[in-house]
Amino acid sequence: MINTDFIDKPWYNIIELEPNVFSEGTAQGNIIATRTLLRNVDTQGFLALDVGATNGLFSTLLERKGAVVTAYDRVNNFRGQVEQVKEKYNVNFDHVTGLSFVDFCESHHEQGKELFNLVLCSGVLYHAFDPMAMLCHVRGMVHTGGIILLETASLIDENPALYFNAKARYQPFTNYYQPTTGWIDYVSRFIGIRWLSTCYIYHEETKIARVATIGVAESGPIAEPDDQWITHSCHSVDRKEFRINNVEESENYKSRIRPLDNLLYYDSIDAVDVTKTIKSTPSLVYNRRMCELHLSDFE
Repeated sequence: MINTDFIDKPWYNIIELEPNVFSEGTAQGNIIATRTLLRNVDTQGFLALDVGATNGLFSTLLERKGAVVTAYDRVNNFRGQVEQVKEKYNVNFDHVTGLSFVDFCESHHEQGKELFNLVLCSGVLYHAFDPMAMLCHVRGMVHTGGIILLETASLIDENPALYFNAKARYQPFTNYYQPTTGWIDYVSRFIGIRWLSTCYIYHEETKIARVATIGVAESGPIAEPDDQWITHSCHSVDRKEFRINNVEESENYKSRIRPLDNLLYYDSIDAVDVTKTIKSTPSLVYNRRMCELHLSDFE
């Protein structure tokens, strides 16, 4: 039986809890971009971390795709709802709440726990006080050779800028920064993430895209030949502080990612140019069904 107390309270996601009975969530368009990339990666046997798990939609899909999942969320708001989802979908992922992401990461490292094969971070980056630090901590939670799937609101602009959301200029409520696609691209390569595929869904009304990217973590920057700054030794101290240059390595899972069609790569490096790719490809089409989790869903 469904606990109707949890049905009546606000949900983040629309989730089927009994046949044709759904929670009262919102059909978040960003789920389409994240899900498009997640469907194109083989996660069988992975240790996976879902950052900002809310109701556990992606945690459930990851487990059903064969991963052992830890779902993390800073707030406790969704704990009862997640228990409902776990019961109805017969999944048993760990659910960690009530810690800042920094404290969660530090606790994981201090306990000597194994780094993850995949970290998924969807709809979180623009909520962070310090998006670069947030992305660094995400990178530090995956072993070298592992996979990172990032999704965030973004402006389509090759200029690597991070705009403060003063007076809610870009987004309402607790959204602090608005990154550009150029910022996502360059900062990610700076901390050692090689993007291999990307897609987006565009909101004509706000002129803001929801951009999803997936790639592999490497031990050093992904630098163009003429960019000596990105590889300068002065950055090494900060990389170690954020555990970016971790020594824990495993299989490189690049082959587990099936890139989308029509991607544009840098001429000199084996990495997707996020801005050029997005500018040259159409937005994904809004599909409410993809925004929902159904009992029959396994991807």
